[in-house]
Amino acid sequence: HYHPSFFVPMKYTFVVDKETCFAHWAQCLVRWSWFFEQYQYNHYRALAEPWSKEEDAALDRLRALLEREGYGYLWLWSRYANRSIDNKEDEAVWKEIRDALANKFNAAWSLEEPLLRAWKNVLESHDDAALEGVRNAIARFLHVGDLMDTNSVESKLVFRHHTRLPAGHAHERFPNTIILGVSRVKTTDECIERVLNVYTHELTHLMFHRTQTPGELLGAAYRKVIEPKNFSIPGDAKWKYLLMESLLRSISSHRLDTYAGRMGARGRESASASDAKETAALAVSEIRGNREALIKKVASRAEPIVSEYLDAGRPMDEDLCRRIALYWVDLLEEIENLPPRAAVG
Repeated sequence: HYHPSFFVPMKYTFVVDKETCFAHWAQCLVRWSWFFEQYQYNHYRALAEPWSKEEDAALDRLRALLEREGYGYLWLWSRYANRSIDNKEDEAVWKEIRDALANKFNAAWSLEEPLLRAWKNVLESHDDAALEGVRNAIARFLHVGDLMDTNSVESKLVFRHHTRLPAGHAHERFPNTIILGVSRVKTTDECIERVLNVYTHELTHLMFHRTQTPGELLGAAYRKVIEPKNFSIPGDAKWKYLLMESLLRSISSHRLDTYAGRMGARGRESASASDAKETAALAVSEIRGNREALIKKVASRAEPIVSEYLDAGRPMDEDLCRRIALYWVDLLEEIENLPPRAAVG
């Protein structure tokens, strides 16, 4: 027995905020982290050619700020959440960056803002009843229960140079803010479904961090199943991230071959099947060292058992987490047994 308002806000809030969009656009133009996307950089860099020395210097200052150890990502999220800057020196640097890049950004903003406003209208008018039930099932699965509330979660819509696949971000220290990259994504039924599933994925991240139980269960599975194997970490990631992300992407992601994708498909079965076929076709020999592809492969293998738990209303437990860890072991052992890559040249 559960209340349908465990976590899902009574009214979804989708926001088009110029300051948030500036911060997101500016970081797209800087190679500063592992989630840097080259095609986003290529597009927004070319869109604003030519770049002056002053403008490039401003991007260099932004990179230096974001690359501070243990600081940059949280600093960026504070900009997404419109928080004030306490450090006067950083505040002055940020103003210099904004002033130097204002003309470049305003040119992009004039193109992207109407698209973001269109998406805001689509999302606020969409009947989301099916996915609302899915999100409450996820809350039970993640041991959230009555710890969840109906506080407003604000979804900031930002630039995205992809016509089919949206992107999202959430951070445990900012439990009321989600970033959704949607501007250039087409507003077809399939793409709306994908955006709603990305939104659900980011809500799931916030749920995951609302209680310690999911992290503790995955940590125990890592220590028992993976740690004794002494695998090298694929793609320079952390095992905490790999296990969490493969679990959560089996539940919901921009792909529709997930629990949420199947439950909310409503006529999108062909897209779900297409996504599943694409994942199945990923050759193990082609994905070694590719963190995102490995996560996708494990999430696909885990989806049936995770969906069984969700359909039955069962909270995640030690046995489920052990099985997810074993999917990683099996995949990495397949990779270890591959013949060495042929030398190039």
